[in-house]
Amino acid sequence: MRQLYTLTALIMTLLFWFGTPVFAGFNGSSTTTANVADIIDISVSTLPNQLGDIRVESATNVEIMTLTISNNDNDGFQLTFHSNNGNDFLAGSNQGYLLHDSTDSGVTPNAGQKPSALYILSVIRDTAGTSGLSGQYGTDDTLDGAGFTLEGDHDVNYLNATKSTYSAVLSVELSQVSDTDLFHGNFTDTIQVSIADL
Repeated sequence: MRQLYTLTALIMTLLFWFGTPVFAGFNGSSTTTANVADIIDISVSTLPNQLGDIRVESATNVEIMTLTISNNDNDGFQLTFHSNNGNDFLAGSNQGYLLHDSTDSGVTPNAGQKPSALYILSVIRDTAGTSGLSGQYGTDDTLDGAGFTLEGDHDVNYLNATKSTYSAVLSVELSQVSDTDLFHGNFTDTIQVSIADL
């Protein structure tokens, strides 16, 4: 009997010092999170493009650059194309035109310095590389492949992405109608391309 009394006293002392026992409930939860970093990247590779003599022959769908795109925004991405001749040659409307080397920034180009027609750009999905095919461009990219001018900045949207785009390759092609009034020499424009999340 004395042993039972001692054992009871020991249990009571332990409960006093260490508190009452904790019993498990019937349910519980734990929230786990993962954070995927934002990817928005464009790499532009200029090709050694030669349009030829645009005074006597039109240039049609000449590949001038390739774009390598990585983007993981769930809404897709936007490419913006800009003609630098609109910035560099402020007299007259020169954005989207190839201009002769003799063109002065303070004077409106004459008929020999500027073709009569704007050049036309097209953006084409490159099917040449498997790395470029791993990207998903979305379902509403109706401008892909369609021709557009750069009389003003032009946006090409790739919407409704169903997965991330990674190292996808796009080709940019240029077409220019011939013009017999052009001077001999070089006609140039610098085309800038930028990317943004939608």
